[in-house]
Amino acid sequence: MTPAPRPRQLLLGRLQAGLGVLWLIDGVLQLQPANRGAPFAEAVVGNAMGQPAWMQHLLVFASSLLATAPTAVSLALAIGELVLGTAIVLPRFRRPALVASIPFALSIWLVGEGLGNVPTGFAMLPSGAPGAALLYAVAAVILLPAAGPGSTPTVARRRAAACSVTAAPGWCGRCCGSAPRCCS
Repeated sequence: MTPAPRPRQLLLGRLQAGLGVLWLIDGVLQLQPANRGAPFAEAVVGNAMGQPAWMQHLLVFASSLLATAPTAVSLALAIGELVLGTAIVLPRFRRPALVASIPFALSIWLVGEGLGNVPTGFAMLPSGAPGAALLYAVAAVILLPAAGPGSTPTVARRRAAACSVTAAPGWCGRCCGSAPRCCS
């Protein structure tokens, strides 16, 4: 007989499934007509305004690539989000899907959200900064289950990793720029 899961494991599983549901919602929203075609590429190039030169070049290059097949890229992103969301919701595929969601979310944050406009100096929480995709990546790091029976990353170590990611653009109020010190 299988032992009953501990309350902490149940909570972690529910939080992980909640992140999967957010990915599913994002995938469905990506399928909307407004997120396909020319407006999709225009939104990416619109993020270049006010960015540092290196970021402007990256976003203009990305939008020129998107302009060649914006509907196909948009559908590929939607399918990726739906697959990630479904895999995170299913316990059997949860860990690999959480690992895969980190670079996927960071690439969306970089290109799709323009680093949440943090480099522009105009990023504000009411306008959506630092960006949902960054928060998805940080949540995946925090919610990532242990790799195996012998490895048990502590919550403090996960919190330190999350703080080091969010402290770089100045968004972790607790961290003061030093993840190990603030999160220990």
